Amino acid sequence: MKKLFLGAVLGTSLFFSGCFNNDVSCSDSQVKEMVKNATQGNVIIDMMAYDVLKKDNKPITPMSFAMAKLTMTMGLAAAGENPKIKKMIENYKEKYKNVDFELKDIRTDSKNKEIQKVTCSATAVYKFKDYNITANINYIVQKTDDGKKLFVEVKKFEEQ
Repeated sequence: MKKLFLGAVLGTSLFFSGCFNNDVSCSDSQVKEMVKNATQGNVIIDMMAYDVLKKDNKPITPMSFAMAKLTMTMGLAAAGENPKIKKMIENYKEKYKNVDFELKDIRTDSKNKEIQKVTCSATAVYKFKDYNITANINYIVQKTDDGKKLFVEVKKFEEQ
């Protein structure tokens, strides 16, 4: 059974191309787009929690937001293949495509030129019409041995 569980997802993104610079970089434009794609599940949970709190006219405090996120995560895990839930998630994915995304304060924590791998830290900012989501993230960027594919794996997504 395929689950639609999106919460606490740390994603991996893959980009196919034959033309990369010689060195992998934490701040490459392709890498930034891949980080955005890899964090989609985490941010969609946040979007859903925000919308629920706003719809119910509840104050958005760190505690209420955390509880709404937990409720969303548990609900999605329990929903499985429910068509209504699948449609709702597709709508959020469409909304996510239009987010104004920025990686700020990008740092290269380590670099291994031999295996074309870098470990990175940054602040991710997702700007929506009514609110922003800001998170500290750690990610790894690595080329395949043949240099034709680039992988980005998000290891940490911690909201501020």
